[in-house]
Amino acid sequence: MSYRLAEAAAACSLNKATVRRAIKTGKVSATKDAHGQWHIEPGELHRVYPPRTEAGIDERVRAYISEVALLRERIEDLKTLTDEYRVWVRDLSEQRDRASGRHKRHVPPRQSGSRRHGKSFPDTPTKCVRAGYRHGRRWCRGSLL
Repeated sequence: MSYRLAEAAAACSLNKATVRRAIKTGKVSATKDAHGQWHIEPGELHRVYPPRTEAGIDERVRAYISEVALLRERIEDLKTLTDEYRVWVRDLSEQRDRASGRHKRHVPPRQSGSRRHGKSFPDTPTKCVRAGYRHGRRWCRGSLL
């Protein structure tokens, strides 16, 4: 008794397109009947593709279950590592904040006028002596800043 295309695919746990491609490329020989359906002999099909067995399915299920268990363990390890990094970052942030707090206590109070590029400029705008004079990062046109 010969397989039809869908039966052949199910017998080997394949897709119908895979079996049809094997027929078209000549890997598996098959015949077409008057209705246009493919008929494949089981011996010819199983020469190329091994038959599906329940033992094979059980083995795959066991493999998937063990892989899922392994991945769950890995996820737990990564969660633990993430928690450790969070604690580490929090500790470093606290150290930075404490250090910057001490640093601010030792900084003298700011003097009037802004200080850019080592030069002191008054807070109030003044008239420039000549146009083209540069105040910090801005060029003056000879008017009030």
